[in-house]
Amino acid sequence: MSKTVNRLTLLGIVLNMVQWIAIFILFQKILAQFDGYTILNPNVTNGTMTSFSFIDWLQSMIYSGVPFNYIVFAAIVACLLYLIPTAVFIILEIIAYFVIRKNPQSAWCMFILAMGYKNIVFDLSGVPFLMAGLMMYKRK
Repeated sequence: MSKTVNRLTLLGIVLNMVQWIAIFILFQKILAQFDGYTILNPNVTNGTMTSFSFIDWLQSMIYSGVPFNYIVFAAIVACLLYLIPTAVFIILEIIAYFVIRKNPQSAWCMFILAMGYKNIVFDLSGVPFLMAGLMMYKRK
């Protein structure tokens, strides 16, 4: 594998990891606003309600009828929908990088190209993957 392709792939992995960490920190800050899974609920005496588990907390947000809770629920679900698949893709990108280093003619080259296309739709971390994937595809 050429040094350019190697560096572009590593840059894509690093950018993807940095972005994942930033979204994870945002997710943690959202959760920190609610001490012990407490939500606003005007239907109870003190105006707040505490749940004992994460799933119960999310259900309480939906059933409370407070628009603020709906917004927080949507933000939490969006963070989770981003974080979980992206963590899996980061692991696959790292595996692809090491497999391609051993065998530059591996089919994992297409995975890097596919990740480039996928990531370029969502964020800028796809640009290095797309360039590296196109360079490897052209070489084949």
